[in-house]
Amino acid sequence: MADIKLTAENIAEAIANGNKSVMEKIIDEIGPITEELKKQYERIEDLAKTQNKLATAKAEIDQNKFKSFGEQLSEVALSSVKGELTPKLKAIHNLDDAHLGSFLIQDEFANDLSKGMFETGILTNKVKTIETSKNMLNINSLKEASRVSGSRLGGLISYWEAEQAEATVTNASFKRQTLTLDKLMGSFKATEEMLEDAPFLESYIKSLFMEEFGFQLDLAILKGTGSGAPLGILNSDCLLTQTKDAAISVDELFEMENKVLKRTGAEWFVNRSVLPGLRALKVNINFYAFTGQGLHGLPTDQLLGKVLTEVEQLPVNSATANSILLANMDEYTIFKKAGGVKTASSIHVNFLQEINTFRFSLRVTGRPNYDEVITLADGTTQVSPFVTTV
Repeated sequence: MADIKLTAENIAEAIANGNKSVMEKIIDEIGPITEELKKQYERIEDLAKTQNKLATAKAEIDQNKFKSFGEQLSEVALSSVKGELTPKLKAIHNLDDAHLGSFLIQDEFANDLSKGMFETGILTNKVKTIETSKNMLNINSLKEASRVSGSRLGGLISYWEAEQAEATVTNASFKRQTLTLDKLMGSFKATEEMLEDAPFLESYIKSLFMEEFGFQLDLAILKGTGSGAPLGILNSDCLLTQTKDAAISVDELFEMENKVLKRTGAEWFVNRSVLPGLRALKVNINFYAFTGQGLHGLPTDQLLGKVLTEVEQLPVNSATANSILLANMDEYTIFKKAGGVKTASSIHVNFLQEINTFRFSLRVTGRPNYDEVITLADGTTQVSPFVTTV
């Protein structure tokens, strides 16, 4: 068949005159297009079926979701009484009744609780936070205790090309740490009347545990022993101290400033007991060291131009107490388990009093980013992210 170029005109003419050659050409070219259209239509049908299945699955998931944290707590208590998981709790766990006793909190509620705990804390808002899916993790980081050339950044060597002949190549020194997430736990007793009022139960428990866990995390960041709890700043080997008189002086505050690793961004944290003394300190005859919140439009209290925050977990002022801390809080890292808070419930502890006991737990640990104080490039001056008084 001769090559025929199809146009609107000759197609119309072929249809009108019954031109067999042109009609065959039309069929030859339209055939594959028709097949492709058929395949595309089938794909659209398959996509529509998939979307319908997803919509049905989402509806089933939504149907098995709790509308509020209080509703889930009430159903947890009900499961403890009945001795079996309810359908909604089974949907969250994807477990059978053999796992009754410990309950996962619905994702959005767990994340909300965890976020609230870190927001209610004073120091938890300022430290670095890293999420992990494991209860144990290995961390590699540069080992740096000195800024002297040859030791800086773990011993990394850099030099100008003209000095290359004098340079000694070394390997950067790394430290490997194995961290185990500690478990912060708390319990709460709910009466039958509380369990019947889901909105009250939710707001009451959320506010209590967010505040209490936030307080405990702040306490651990400062005073944690590092054994079964995070390693606190005041117990770490990288803490640098400033000797003070019975009442701290402005010169001693300036010395603390000189010892902090990063002066820009450093903040003061104090126990309330030292505030009267700090308010009376003068830099000179005209200027006080302390500037109160609201004065000159300042959003926070300040000491020597740096933010000052009251923290009740610091020791009360005394001749030997660490009641004043100047810190680069971004040099402390909290590691927390992804998924937030878990809960368990039992009626057996207070069965006769018709009280249900809830237990909440959070996997978390933390430590300063440095293991020891840092010697600057002059080989003498020592600095640290954390400086306190003794």
